[in-house]
Amino acid sequence: MSTKAQNSKRILAIVIVTIAIAAVFIYQNYNNGREKVVLPESAKKTVVVRRFDQDLYKSGANISPAHIAALRVKYGDFFKLYVEDLIALADVRDPSLHLELQNFLSDPYIDTIYQETLAAYGDLKDIEAQLSEAFSYYYYFFPKAQPYQVISFVSGFQYKNALTDSVLLLGLDLHLGRDYKYYPKVAYLSNYMLPRLDRQYLVPDALKAMVEDLLPPYLGENSLLNAMMVAGKTQYALKAILPNTPDSILFGYSAAQMDWVNQNELAIWDYLLNENLLYSADVNVMARLLNDGPFTTGLPQESAPRIAAFAAYKVINRFMERYPTVSMQELFEMNAQEIVKKAKYKGKA
Repeated sequence: MSTKAQNSKRILAIVIVTIAIAAVFIYQNYNNGREKVVLPESAKKTVVVRRFDQDLYKSGANISPAHIAALRVKYGDFFKLYVEDLIALADVRDPSLHLELQNFLSDPYIDTIYQETLAAYGDLKDIEAQLSEAFSYYYYFFPKAQPYQVISFVSGFQYKNALTDSVLLLGLDLHLGRDYKYYPKVAYLSNYMLPRLDRQYLVPDALKAMVEDLLPPYLGENSLLNAMMVAGKTQYALKAILPNTPDSILFGYSAAQMDWVNQNELAIWDYLLNENLLYSADVNVMARLLNDGPFTTGLPQESAPRIAAFAAYKVINRFMERYPTVSMQELFEMNAQEIVKKAKYKGKA
């Protein structure tokens, strides 16, 4: 073989390897229809969590009027929200509020929850780092979004998180791990929920609340398609805001359920089409296909719940692959029919 031919083959091999490496790089850095964003320094945020849980429990159950006054000054409207709504204890103006709080915190059940939550979350540096990255992406994609403080609290398993006009609230006691001893005794916590009561869900849960707050509930008539697109947009934005978080956590699926939806992507879309479900306004249909649960009713028990939300996410993903210059805010303002029409999604990524 001539030297020229050998050189040509070598060059071709190098080109092939280069293309393969580039393809892998593009695949790894492609974030649901758009190139994964490398944030400029100017977009990076630093989040510090204000520890109401620690401040309230500084002296255990020994709550004095002076302690109440200090908390009201430091936390403002949140203190009122906490005592009147989050734990529904008393009117914040009640002169005996310190006694009500003493009784609340000295309850053996609440005392144990507080102590064990504070032990598990004595340090929030990892959470603050995750929130800082997530907030950086959130405000990069939604620059006009409301600025939020972040406050941590314990409510006796009442709230996983909450959102006010200016505060993101982290319910630490509902992220103590699936095996936490008291969870099985909480009436509304079904077994399928327990795996998601873990530290790794704290930031995704909170950011989901922030994303959902940006979305109008429907753009058009009441139908499964419109409802599922709201859920799909939420999942798409979460993936962009938390690019390093596994899809199973973002969807709240087990590893097996995540595998199931990925393997059955085409079958899910065909099911929605063939059963004429997309334009159904039946609340039972929407609940069955969008509500949480151990699986999707009417499908095998190994199926994942919320399959309509997964399908919507895939439609939106395809749309953004086709129209990568569409901003996140523009996507949120688009109606479902336009997205489906332009996506040309056929049930396969």
